[in-house]
Amino acid sequence: MKDKISVIIPCLNEEAALAEQLRAIQEHQSGGIGEIIVADGGSSDNTLGVAESFGAKIVNCRKAGRAIQMNAGAYRAENGILYFLHADTIPPANFDSSIVSSIKNGVVSGCFTLKFDWQHPALNFYAWFTKRKS
Repeated sequence: MKDKISVIIPCLNEEAALAEQLRAIQEHQSGGIGEIIVADGGSSDNTLGVAESFGAKIVNCRKAGRAIQMNAGAYRAENGILYFLHADTIPPANFDSSIVSSIKNGVVSGCFTLKFDWQHPALNFYAWFTKRKS
């Protein structure tokens, strides 16, 4: 499915954040998600149980490491568009239609802007800086 998105989430003991994220992915998407992949680095909590309860595909990685887990998830992805998320990241509303539209317009890679849940001068600077760096 070339126009569908594989959401890939590298995880290690993310039980606390993962349920909120997966719920938000379901609520904020508009039909463009083909699959959600949780690439687990050996969690000892209930990360896998949470992922399974939302219907996510589980990829058990040999060892923990963000790049290892992202690559393992990408290798198992069945869709033409890959969207990588940290386990504590909430995507914006209709994120999937924005991604698909951008791809159809020739964009080959991209990112959404960053916003933190709580305000702190250092975090505000970091969010501002990442907009300039991207």
